[in-house]
Amino acid sequence: MLLYKLGKIVYKKSNNLIFENKGDGYLVIVSDESRYKINEKVKLYLYEYITEYNKTTYGFKDFNERLLFLDLISIDKIGPKIAMGILDKGWENVVKLITQENWQEISKFPFVNESTARLLCVELSEKWTKIMNCKSKDKSSSKLKINKLKEILN
Repeated sequence: MLLYKLGKIVYKKSNNLIFENKGDGYLVIVSDESRYKINEKVKLYLYEYITEYNKTTYGFKDFNERLLFLDLISIDKIGPKIAMGILDKGWENVVKLITQENWQEISKFPFVNESTARLLCVELSEKWTKIMNCKSKDKSSSKLKINKLKEILN
């Protein structure tokens, strides 16, 4: 399974990028094109959504954004297009709403009704609370280690 590719952005418009890798150009759909600059070299996390009639590649600047996308499309009534619309608000903001179980705000996203927003919070809040707690613990433990090293060296 393809996880990411290194390459550069050669074109962008309306959340579509042309991503060049080793001379090949890939059409990639992203959530917020403004985060990408033309001729910028990037590591793009990818997800290939394959149906009977279509193959679409979605791209993400961050691994956690890709992970959230996969979680979103696992929810009933949320497909890739709706998930990308949700991620337009920024994956960190979406995770914050999910972990706070703020379904009222989530239901304001395009094509997300109240019942889907509630289901999304029920299904994902515990998982993303754990993920974000681990992430913040890693940062704080690193700071503690740095402070201890400074104390030892002084």
